Amino acid sequence: MIKYKYLFSIVLFMESIQSVHAQYEGNYSIGIKGGITCSRISNTANILVSEDYYSNYSLDEKWKLGGEGGVFFNAKIPETIIAFQPEITYASKGSKLKYSDVYGLHYDVGFDYQYIQVGCMVKCYLWRGLNLEAGAQIGFNITPGSISYSSNGESLGLSGPDVETRDQMSQVIKGNTDFSVMTGLSYEFPFGFSIDARYLWGVSDAMTTENNTYRFVENSNHTGCVEVTVGYAYSYGEKSSHRRR
Repeated sequence: MIKYKYLFSIVLFMESIQSVHAQYEGNYSIGIKGGITCSRISNTANILVSEDYYSNYSLDEKWKLGGEGGVFFNAKIPETIIAFQPEITYASKGSKLKYSDVYGLHYDVGFDYQYIQVGCMVKCYLWRGLNLEAGAQIGFNITPGSISYSSNGESLGLSGPDVETRDQMSQVIKGNTDFSVMTGLSYEFPFGFSIDARYLWGVSDAMTTENNTYRFVENSNHTGCVEVTVGYAYSYGEKSSHRRR
């Protein structure tokens, strides 16, 4: 069923390209992009350790580095400073946790999710290739059970093997489809290259915690992500007088 969702989204993406192309022929380009992500999922600490369970511990949420790459199509409305840019990208995003307590236990948890993302940006060109952009996207989580875990618990006699703990987490904590809104700033050079910086706010829960006996708790959690990418686009057709390239 999930695979059919991916296929349906790609079909819709291609249909949107054809529709926009037909309306704004001569003012469009197609390109590729790639770069880095820095992401964090909120409230992950309270999933693993309930605040009222016990004290004398610290559990810090950390940002996670990842990558992103994909294709885009840019269509500019003739004689305006507005353009639409549908995109299909792959991205690795998630979060990290570092735990320590008075008993000497230390562990690291990584939520290492990968997404196929379908989105669209609206661009407003301010000066030459400089533009503000805003939009939304849906990210299909293709690794919903991808969790890493490492600790010193077994050597201290405080917990079992790391792989056992990791499997327990993976069974009940599942990554969801991620809906996000985006805003950013981009610059497009006349020779086709571009650089883009964005921030994404998740508007849906990034993870769901199923009923379990491990004291893992369900709560509200959202993704925050910084993306920095570079791209190259090939333009087609005649350039209007307001074209940035």
